[in-house]
Amino acid sequence: MTAERYSHFRVGLVGLLLLVGSILYILLPFTALRWAQTPFLGFFVDPNLVINDSGEPSWPSQGDNPLVSYPDRITAVNGQPVTTIHEYLESLAYKQMGEMVSLTLVQPPAGIDIDPNFSEPERIVDLPVISLSSLSLWNQFGLFYLTGLIMFIIGIWTFSVRPKAESAQVFALFMAFAALAVGTLFNMLTSHQFARIWLLALSLTPGLSVWLAAVFPHEMSFVIRYPRSKWLFLLPGLAAGIWAQIWLYNGANAWYYAIPWRTLFLLNGLAILLSLILMAYRGWWSPSPLVRQQARIILVGSLFAFTPLAVFFIPASQMVDVAWLPSAFYLPPLVIYPLAIAYTIIRYRLLDVDQIMRRSLSYGLITGMLVAAFVLVTVGLSNTFGAIIENPVVLAILIALLVLAFNPLR
Repeated sequence: MTAERYSHFRVGLVGLLLLVGSILYILLPFTALRWAQTPFLGFFVDPNLVINDSGEPSWPSQGDNPLVSYPDRITAVNGQPVTTIHEYLESLAYKQMGEMVSLTLVQPPAGIDIDPNFSEPERIVDLPVISLSSLSLWNQFGLFYLTGLIMFIIGIWTFSVRPKAESAQVFALFMAFAALAVGTLFNMLTSHQFARIWLLALSLTPGLSVWLAAVFPHEMSFVIRYPRSKWLFLLPGLAAGIWAQIWLYNGANAWYYAIPWRTLFLLNGLAILLSLILMAYRGWWSPSPLVRQQARIILVGSLFAFTPLAVFFIPASQMVDVAWLPSAFYLPPLVIYPLAIAYTIIRYRLLDVDQIMRRSLSYGLITGMLVAAFVLVTVGLSNTFGAIIENPVVLAILIALLVLAFNPLR
């Protein structure tokens, strides 16, 4: 394969991954809103029906003496055994607001690296069906989704302007997978439809973060000497990700899924730290004054963006309870990192600003037209055939058709 063909192949592959990621990301609000309409007992559920500690202060899983908490595992609802998230949601499907539901909960067995939180190996807890308020939905999904959406848009925008630049390709993929890791977290805690997508994104973000730091704003000498070594940055995360995928639904022990999760959280925290170290090294010891100045701008943005996230990831990797830490503390600052890179690119005239404005206006108008068309088609089909927002296949087909129409319209 010639260098030119390889370059075109990379551009096409990155574009395809961004397209698939965009379709998945557009589907997330529909799945979240659909789940929010189902009966709710005031807690989120991990794989294998293990209760998750995150949530709102008023929920029964929160507070100093929570009625339920990690690592409780649900084994029965009103005396009927349940083994999967589908069976659990089905058992609650027809419950009414305020109706009491009896849950049978068990603790982890002895001999694994997860301590029980109650002395009784099995107990029964009665909880009422409550509503998920709009504020709770915003705190647990909306804030995450909007943060990821901004990151995704910045990544796609950068790639669209400099599609052949390796730094733009890596940056776009990093932003896409980081956005998916953030945006699919709510689904991971509720209906679990995108659980494996969440794990895939979480396993790729540490390697892409270090890769980007190694090639931008200037390639490190080691990477120049051994260009294929960049792929090694992905290996630790992929290895932990495969481990997490295998143990996600472990029949031998329902709590084992949390062990590779710790590793993924730790790898993401270490990748952030290593990226900061690499950028600091460039900022003070690079032979190029321009690179030093660029690196310092990105370093400052990285510190503001990643320090709150590192405060969350590192304790979480050691199973330290950080549910008390509000998501507003560590999520919104994430957008500072891509904004710092975008500012660096514009500040040093690596982009044609006039071209950006023309493309932004063009894409904005086309996006508005497509959104209007999507709404009209959805409303029309819903009036004719019933609510189609509950069918993700139909939604995916509609979104794919809109995406295919984008380029000819442009």
